[in-house]
Amino acid sequence: MKKITFVAGILAFLMPIILIAYITYLEMEDYKPNIEYRIAAKSYGEPSQISRMNIEETVHVNGKLNSHDFDFVEWDSTRNPKVRISVSLNEEVRIGGTLVYVNNKPLASSVNGVIQEINIIEGYVKILDIDKLVLESYTDTKNANKLELNKWYVVDQDVKIKLISLSNVMTELGRMASYALEGGSFLYQEHVKFEIPTGVVYTDALTVSKESVYQKELDGPYYIRRVESTGQVIGEVEVKVGIANKDMITITGVEEGWFADPGYAQLMRSEMGFENE
Repeated sequence: MKKITFVAGILAFLMPIILIAYITYLEMEDYKPNIEYRIAAKSYGEPSQISRMNIEETVHVNGKLNSHDFDFVEWDSTRNPKVRISVSLNEEVRIGGTLVYVNNKPLASSVNGVIQEINIIEGYVKILDIDKLVLESYTDTKNANKLELNKWYVVDQDVKIKLISLSNVMTELGRMASYALEGGSFLYQEHVKFEIPTGVVYTDALTVSKESVYQKELDGPYYIRRVESTGQVIGEVEVKVGIANKDMITITGVEEGWFADPGYAQLMRSEMGFENE
């Protein structure tokens, strides 16, 4: 009898606690938000919208300014003159600067340049003329064929450029193209970039930022990573590309108003070694 009384006492003590805990649980369930949480992939960059616009095609040229023109300052070495050289190899010289004294008579440079060779026996100093510059840049055949040989193209208010030669040798970097420049102020060995307009214009074309398009393999198809305006990923879409300018490229296989992820495309181009083509 005492045991029954003891058990009954314990139950009487615990029941209110159990009841309070159960009521609290039910109340918490009522306040629990009825939301299904999902972890979704997000864009790597600010989504870029696909839209219609008029676009003029340009060819991107990126390279170094070099020179292949030489000037020679010569003297008669057959009579064993007294020669004193005033310059050294790879030294920069200016027009009018003394290069050599022959029988105490100074001989000056007629160009701005860099000393390439000094030959006392043959009697000459060879100078690379750094005022006659050419832009050398690697390109693919597709882009090279968009420009006419020896035709001037205006790339800036006071700068014109023309394609003067295109190598028939294909390297890993492409074909070497050489361009003449007119106007502007440039330096020997300077790296420069130009956008050359080809004259081809598309009107009301579907376009997207060039940064949003990528390839998975060399000469392979092009893709965009389609996302919502909020950045949530929808999926990868294979596309076809057309003409481009500095910032935008025409595109098919998409719809106006879609969004693409330029950040993901940049990552893919980096992995392929195509960054900033």
